Amino acid sequence: MSRLVSREDLKLISKNLNIDKGSTEELFIASQIWGWGTGGRGMSHTGEAMGTDNFSMIINNVFSLVRQGNIYDAYSSMKIKGCGAAYISKFLYFSALGGDVSPLPVILDGRVINSLIKIGVHEGWLAREFADFSINSSGSILAEKNATKYMAYIKQMDLWAEALSCPADYIEYYLWSIG
Repeated sequence: MSRLVSREDLKLISKNLNIDKGSTEELFIASQIWGWGTGGRGMSHTGEAMGTDNFSMIINNVFSLVRQGNIYDAYSSMKIKGCGAAYISKFLYFSALGGDVSPLPVILDGRVINSLIKIGVHEGWLAREFADFSINSSGSILAEKNATKYMAYIKQMDLWAEALSCPADYIEYYLWSIG
């Protein structure tokens, strides 16, 4: 019987990196698999990413920056082929789960942005405060790279989490589920 890769699986991989088990490559691949969805492009994007010059050095550096709480530099330095804004945020999130990182760099993808657009209309703010994005020909929202806006997003999520007395990733998951 097969099962999907879960957030808990990735949290365990991330925690194991604290005790020198596993590797950042394993965490990266698992986070990519977790985030593939049903689009069918995940495997080719992951292969392309791993073919990036200095791939291991880049993700080791990104992982270290996340664990130090330097999310802006981690986001900015993750220059990997085939790895757009949504996948960057996934790797940052799962890198942080095994450590004590605050604010938590939660995931920001098209579904979350779609929810932020809908909520913002009712609350009097624009989702563009938190993300650059485009809409493709099929109407899907695509997150675009912008470290400054990503930081604004995770800081806002942290504020909402504090106000609601819940983890920021619970809010992110809710936004994703309604997006």
